[in-house]
Amino acid sequence: MQPEPLLLYLFVVAPLVALSVSVVGSVPVVLAVGQRWLLLLVAVPVVMIGAQVIELVAVVQTGQLPGTPGGEFVETTVNVLTAGAVYYGLTVTRDREALSERLSTQRDRHERLREGSLSPILVVRDGTIVEANPAATDYFQADELVDVPLSSLVAEEAWARVRERIDAVADGGEPERFEELPCRSRAGEERLAAVVAAPAEFAGPGAVQLDFQDLTEHREMSAELAQVRDQLTETFRNTNDAILFLDPSGQETILECNETAAALFGYDRDRLLETPPTAVYDPETLAAFADQVAAEDGYVADELAAETSDGETVPTEVSGSLTTLGDRETLLAIVRDVRDRRRRERRIRVVSRLLRHNLRNDMNVVLGHLEPLQSAAPPSARDHADRIRTVVDDLLDLSGEVQIAQDTLEDPTVTVLNARTLLSEAAADARAANPDREPSVTVDAPAELAVRADQLLEVALRHLLDNAVEHADHDEPTVTASARRVEDAVEFTVADDGPGIPPVDRRVVTGDQEITAVEHVDGFGLWVVAWVTDTLDGTVTFRDNQPRGTVVELTVPDAAVDADETETTGRGHTDGEPSIHER
Repeated sequence: MQPEPLLLYLFVVAPLVALSVSVVGSVPVVLAVGQRWLLLLVAVPVVMIGAQVIELVAVVQTGQLPGTPGGEFVETTVNVLTAGAVYYGLTVTRDREALSERLSTQRDRHERLREGSLSPILVVRDGTIVEANPAATDYFQADELVDVPLSSLVAEEAWARVRERIDAVADGGEPERFEELPCRSRAGEERLAAVVAAPAEFAGPGAVQLDFQDLTEHREMSAELAQVRDQLTETFRNTNDAILFLDPSGQETILECNETAAALFGYDRDRLLETPPTAVYDPETLAAFADQVAAEDGYVADELAAETSDGETVPTEVSGSLTTLGDRETLLAIVRDVRDRRRRERRIRVVSRLLRHNLRNDMNVVLGHLEPLQSAAPPSARDHADRIRTVVDDLLDLSGEVQIAQDTLEDPTVTVLNARTLLSEAAADARAANPDREPSVTVDAPAELAVRADQLLEVALRHLLDNAVEHADHDEPTVTASARRVEDAVEFTVADDGPGIPPVDRRVVTGDQEITAVEHVDGFGLWVVAWVTDTLDGTVTFRDNQPRGTVVELTVPDAAVDADETETTGRGHTDGEPSIHER
């Protein structure tokens, strides 16, 4: 629809012409050319304004804004001022709609964020909750929080200052942060939270959004950590072991130590902290130990000789591992003075050797005097002489077993052994040691089963098989010896049909009962088995066999071993021919 010509003339063209003439006529004519240029300068912008006005008139008559199809119809009066006002009003309306759409989008975004947030979020107005996300209802143990006074969720002693600061935010102030706000759930449980209060423009004037971060578990954990820290500090100060924190390179002075370390090395603690560790330990030895700790990436123990401030050499057992002290990597060394242990071990060795030596010599003297007595004794006394001979032989055998066990325990040699051959040779030894018996011994173990251990294992198995045959209460005992791999270990089992190991012997050997004058183990073999198992970090268990007898299970840890790795020489290795029937 086009504007009417009369309207255009009356309200557009005529006013523009009159305006141009008036402007031009009021200017003094200096030069005709200048007057023409002045007319041109005035007429051009006036014509441009006229074009805009014509467009406004078209808007008035059509009710349609340029570029906005479907706009609303606007009734107009036909004059230029009215058209301009209508155009301005429609522009404002369009901007307002765009702003409203943006606010709606923002609100939708905030609602999605609140609903999906794992942190509790509340929106309050005038001290009352108007919105709450699911995390908030869970946190405050409520089915519904809308229309609930915020004061019911805040500790009474904190509410006054909280209300004041939230009201300041609602009045257009800056966001507020409450570092530790004591709260309570609807069920009455105390809470501690860090809270940020910020204007919630999307929820309308005076609304404030509260974002909660729970500090309850953090506070409890902090208290537990403080308790642990205090305990560690107390342990660090009062432990009987010396504790050192060292630079792994060994180039710096001792970083930290306890009083036990200062006393052990003969220094005042402050002076020890100014001393390089190489003044206490040989530099090469210490460097090798530090390299071993770094290579193992874990716990390493070794015996190192330390030098005190007065030059005394002290044997120490040092356990090392890498750790952190503050923000730097350090070598933690736990040092134990082993002088007393060395002295005890030395005394035990001396007493043991003297006893074995004297026992063996004296028993040999007894045997030397016993032989002519046996031949000259009347028949009624020969039984007594034979009994004496048996006891002397047992004591000599015991002395020899103690020697073997001690030598093996003091100097173990780890190697790869074939489990089946170990059992076969132990069974053959048991049979040879009991010539008056006819045992039926069955060995059941995979031919390729190998175990990485030392000769202690051979000693323990030999004692188990020998006990099973020797202590049988009939001349044809039945014994089964087997081996199998169980995860990262090898389990050896010896089962017999004898009278069984007494329960008290089992409890004493396994440590479940103390040794007393009444409760003790007469034999030496079970002790050897227990000591060997302990040395190998294994386990030994006893249970009853059916219908009679005992089953002993000896389990030793072992890394996976290929059959090709097994040694081919010496006892317990794969080249031995089994002397007992196997399956």
